[in-house]
Amino acid sequence: MGIAESLVLLGELKYRIGEISDPEMRLRIQGIAWKNARSTERQIAFEACAVIRSAADTMPETKIAEALGVDRMTVRRALGKR
Repeated sequence: MGIAESLVLLGELKYRIGEISDPEMRLRIQGIAWKNARSTERQIAFEACAVIRSAADTMPETKIAEALGVDRMTVRRALGKR
């Protein structure tokens, strides 16, 4: 089974998690889903930081923050400013 198939199966299991009666199995499934979500979030954040750094050359921090839907301090952190 490949990664794509595994993710589809995980999605189906998460959708039907209420039907699983074994609490340990429910926790294991939820744990896998959570780990996957954290990994995805970190990858997106890494990519967003690269875009922020690129945009900072020509755009003010406030406009970058508005476009991303975050506050200006998030943009400043991505730029290494405090």
